[in-house]
Amino acid sequence: MTDDAVVKVVTLSCPDCGAALDGLGTDVLFGCSTCGRALDPLRPDQPATPIVYARAQEPVPRLPIVRLPFWVIDVEARAVDSNGNPVVLDGWLEQIWVSAFWTRATMRYGDPAQLLTQRQAFLEPGGERGRLAGIARRPEHASAIARYFQLAQLDKHQDLGENVVDPLLSAAQLVAVPFALEGGSMTDLLLGNTVSTRIVQDLSQLQSPVDSPA
Repeated sequence: MTDDAVVKVVTLSCPDCGAALDGLGTDVLFGCSTCGRALDPLRPDQPATPIVYARAQEPVPRLPIVRLPFWVIDVEARAVDSNGNPVVLDGWLEQIWVSAFWTRATMRYGDPAQLLTQRQAFLEPGGERGRLAGIARRPEHASAIARYFQLAQLDKHQDLGENVVDPLLSAAQLVAVPFALEGGSMTDLLLGNTVSTRIVQDLSQLQSPVDSPA
């Protein structure tokens, strides 16, 4: 009995600038902090994904900083009543954040993507570039998760009645969010939410891309 498995070896370096790419062997996209984009070495024919480096809205502490990747999907909901007149939906979430890194036990230790979604984090580009933790979830997977979240949001709305809602999802954009590490906790620098580092499935995602305090 022969083993027909094929092992493909790829070089984890940026084809444009030659810099080493950030990430782990379990990731699907690898970031280049020099060019500010993420690439899929196994799909060289696919266009690179731009990385939006979020600008910190909270004071940056003198602590190690790690940049965690999230997919952000803009949501537009168009609602009309039975007569075709526009209807305003109160409390509609206009952005959905989905972790691009693998998480675990978020019900127990906290879910940063859910917190960023619930509080509708202000996303201002132009943040400092740096090494990015592993991207283990593709944008199409994030869009599927956002769709389920959107359906749940529709179910909870009490003001729909007989209104017809046509929710539209934008293409997912890849956002690098800075987190400050302290002990077993990490705090995002957009809203100041703190969660346990235990939610990260592979802690080496936090160890490798950490920037030391100045």
